[in-house]
Amino acid sequence: MGRITIFSADACEHCTRTMAVLNKYNIPFTEISVTKYPKKRKDMLSLSSRSSTPQVFFNTRHVGGADETLTLLEHWNTDKSRGRSPMERYKTEIEEQPDPFNPRFAIPDYAPVVTEPGPLRGDAEFSVLLPNGEMTSVLQTVETLKKILPTSSRVHKLTTYKNSFTARQAVTAIMGHYKICEDKAISFGRRLQDLLILNHVCEDHRFEDSVSDKYFFRLTCHATPKVLNSYRVWTEQTDPNSLRLMGRLADLLSDIESAMTDSVGKVDYKSAPAHSHFTALDEATCELQGVNLAAMDKTTLTAFGINLYNFMIKYAFMKVGIGKSDFDRLSCYSSVCFNVGGFVFSFQEWENGILRGNRKAPYSLGLPFGKKDPRHQFVIGKPDGRIHFALNSGATSCSSVNRFTAENLDEELSLVAISFCEGDENVMIDPKKREVHLSTIFNWYRVDFAPSKKELPKKLVEYLRGGKAQTLERMLDNGDSVKVSFISYDWSTNASNFVPFDSDALKADTRSVKSLLHKSTKESKSVLQ
Repeated sequence: MGRITIFSADACEHCTRTMAVLNKYNIPFTEISVTKYPKKRKDMLSLSSRSSTPQVFFNTRHVGGADETLTLLEHWNTDKSRGRSPMERYKTEIEEQPDPFNPRFAIPDYAPVVTEPGPLRGDAEFSVLLPNGEMTSVLQTVETLKKILPTSSRVHKLTTYKNSFTARQAVTAIMGHYKICEDKAISFGRRLQDLLILNHVCEDHRFEDSVSDKYFFRLTCHATPKVLNSYRVWTEQTDPNSLRLMGRLADLLSDIESAMTDSVGKVDYKSAPAHSHFTALDEATCELQGVNLAAMDKTTLTAFGINLYNFMIKYAFMKVGIGKSDFDRLSCYSSVCFNVGGFVFSFQEWENGILRGNRKAPYSLGLPFGKKDPRHQFVIGKPDGRIHFALNSGATSCSSVNRFTAENLDEELSLVAISFCEGDENVMIDPKKREVHLSTIFNWYRVDFAPSKKELPKKLVEYLRGGKAQTLERMLDNGDSVKVSFISYDWSTNASNFVPFDSDALKADTRSVKSLLHKSTKESKSVLQ
């Protein structure tokens, strides 16, 4: 009996899209994950001469990647001349044929590679003593407080404090929810401040000394909205294996992303925060605050840095939205931040400061870090140009996301480089005109690839295989110059629904004359009433 075989990779949106359409037509298939079974990647390369995923086979016939497969399935669905449905065609053209005998198609009979569990979180996790004497977790406590506290925007002088409440309002809410007296409510509020779950908006007043409507407080999860992983201050044990930690976080995010993915592989990022596991992800990302960057060697930091960047991009899509214009995207990459090891980085700073050896970002005038910047100590040396094929900013022109390891980083970077350059949308060679058309990535980060634009084709040969490599080598051997041009970058994403990025949403406080006018208007209405 024949079968459809799909060589896939975890967190590959193109794989998800392909399998979703097959499921739509109720067509069965066998998935072989090269993430869970890394040894099968060589079989995929041997059978398809491609390193990107997915690679789809109808029995032993190589159909291609996602686009070729979906085009064929659409043809099956619309071609009524034979009077057969896609399922009927599958049965006659695939299922009734002999099973693939080539051992490279064999389903692995050994255990898959799995993400190791991190260290068990002990009693310290249950660190909040409730007024009724019960112990509970920080996560459960924060979620309860988010429901019972009357948070809103409040104005004092020229500043609007978003998501704030007065100490008096907090005491009243705590008394009502836990059915306790005022003294116990104040004591509980003090305990919450000691545990860094809430604080004064300017961090200069104690809760127990400020029980009135004069002083504003705020939950920590609302205090720094520009920092993605600021749901709480991490005080628990941190996994010493940073790559294992990133793997666990990526699994959590992937589960939410899969639940938000429709039948054609599009993701509803707007609805993701309503997923039942999103708050758990929100808290779990805070463990990155405890990572020891100084303990990582260059290889580990590079693998960790790529995985972190790719994770945070998807997390940001869910949490703060997606930029619709060039200006919004630039604003997002330069203003949205994450806390790693107690240091705060923007996407731009992490990519250009850490991973690129503190080099200028495209169209930027200055370096990410000055010499006295404490983050400068983590800068990786001379950058490896292949990281640009691994970093995924969520755009269509990016390569598929892969998880990188310290043990096999060089091989993994080579594979992702080959995968990126296989696509004509990224690298196209015209031997008649002696031209190469390259992704704009080669232009933006040209200094990471070659000393000059003229020398890019020679460097490009390292990233090519098969016919493309042979064609370019012949062009270079001929001796004449090869013209280089750049392909426009495709910033579209796999989003079916998303919140447009708004930089104002990253501000916990706003200071303006408008705030004063708002307060004056409110006070005038109060007097009139």
